[in-house]
Amino acid sequence: EIFEAQSGAVVTCLLDRQDPRRSSISYCLNGRHLGVAFRLPPWLADVPLFPAICGREDWQATCRFRDLTFPHGGFWSLEDANRCDVAEDG
Repeated sequence: EIFEAQSGAVVTCLLDRQDPRRSSISYCLNGRHLGVAFRLPPWLADVPLFPAICGREDWQATCRFRDLTFPHGGFWSLEDANRCDVAEDG
């Protein structure tokens, strides 16, 4: 999918871990699902995964982990997922 030079393009990463035997990572561009990009092996079922971005030449990105522009039903924002996974002291 070409989105080069699209100022304000929104790329969403979806991590589906509902079934450890069928975990996957998908991406969306401006809210449109682009399909499954990766199938994860079962041994990664309990391994924490976090988004990362990289690029080359002159570019910039802004990351948003809450108040998502294109929320997807059945998926939590990274902020909500982390909040539910943190054990608080006390």
